[in-house]
Amino acid sequence: MKNKSLDDNRIIGTHYIVDLFGCNRKQINSSDFLKKVLMESINGTDIKILNHAFYSFDPQGVTGFFLLSTSHMSFHSWPEHEYISIDIYSCSSEKMTRKIVDYILEKICHREAVVKTVDRTYNLISKKNGNEPIIKMAVYKDGSEQVIHVTKRVENIKSPFQQIEIVDTEEFGRCMIIDNLIQTSEKDHTLYDRAILKGLSKTDKEIIILGGGDGYVAEEALRINPDLKITIVDLDVEVVNVARKYLGQKVFDHPNVKLYIGDALQYLKAVKGNSVDGIVSDLTDNPALEFDNTYAEDYTRFFEQIVPLIKAHLNKDGWLSIQAGTSIVTKSHLDTAKIIERIAKKTFSKVNKEDVLIPSFGEENCFIIAEK
Repeated sequence: MKNKSLDDNRIIGTHYIVDLFGCNRKQINSSDFLKKVLMESINGTDIKILNHAFYSFDPQGVTGFFLLSTSHMSFHSWPEHEYISIDIYSCSSEKMTRKIVDYILEKICHREAVVKTVDRTYNLISKKNGNEPIIKMAVYKDGSEQVIHVTKRVENIKSPFQQIEIVDTEEFGRCMIIDNLIQTSEKDHTLYDRAILKGLSKTDKEIIILGGGDGYVAEEALRINPDLKITIVDLDVEVVNVARKYLGQKVFDHPNVKLYIGDALQYLKAVKGNSVDGIVSDLTDNPALEFDNTYAEDYTRFFEQIVPLIKAHLNKDGWLSIQAGTSIVTKSHLDTAKIIERIAKKTFSKVNKEDVLIPSFGEENCFIIAEK
């Protein structure tokens, strides 16, 4: 079986640690039973068992190991304590690996289960000609790649939500990369910031920025309108921390800026009676993700919920600006701009779309501006 752990400079892996308490003593003391359950657990997945070994202790307890085409499964049982510990690591998709876990939970009787998930997916920086570090970025309009030359890898951390990297590059200076996609660069972030703030006027008093944890959009908004009050809503505090430390971002300490760490959708549902002049949707978007129907449906469902909520938070002359990915994508990628534009037109009376070239993205980015 082809090793899927390395794909487009990404090491892919999911590690499940499963602890089952209050188990049936007879089940977890039987090597035959445990062997049967674990062998059946891979049915319906793309994983194969390459080898296995078991050992039964005297007077009780079983330990075992499965060598998989995607890594391994292992277990150790304590029947006297009605407890079994199971370890599953696989470089197959998270969906396939989770099937194994769910089958085991169904077949081994227990009163309590503790399942810990460790995302062990990491981005790699390739080397051109064996010594020059490079990053390859997908160009969605034609499926090509943009090669960016790295002079220094500054930071690489994995938050509970995403992989965050800070790198220095020859072409674009210091860049923030999230899940292998450039989010902002020192050289051209102002092009992006001004495009997404096209609806902002000097008479606006208050706006909300959904996302924007790097701080650049808020910084530009205050440059346009120094008296503006801004609320930034970002899911991932680590993006903010990295921006503070490595991008020198001080906007979060500005007296006109409030920072809320949490989910944008939940924030809009929870905050009542807040009427603002404009809302910027600068949420992380990943049109490079090859999708199935579930991803497309989930993406659509999210914006079908959040766009009407945004409208409800705007005053009578309010505006919405959304970064919508790219207007032109290959068939293997989700057409996010088309989805968002359709939803915006159902919700707002006036909708405009503008494509702006962001060199560090390797192509034009689509911005959708809607007005009440």
